[in-house]
Amino acid sequence: MKTPIPNQTAKQELIKNNVPEHLHKLVTGLIICITTDFDYRYEKAKEICDYESLELSDKDIKLAQNKALSIIYS
Repeated sequence: MKTPIPNQTAKQELIKNNVPEHLHKLVTGLIICITTDFDYRYEKAKEICDYESLELSDKDIKLAQNKALSIIYS
């Protein structure tokens, strides 16, 4: 599965919020899952999150979830 790469603006926001680079795609996918109103975007983001989290530890996944929530609510 080909996963999208976050654009430059998204990368800057992720860097500003101290998100480790290996979690950028997962955090972006989580943000889309949480904030989108469109089913097709949610489904695509969910696929990305599932794929990106396959080889990550529980600690990394929890960190990504916390970073996504802190970006949304900041």
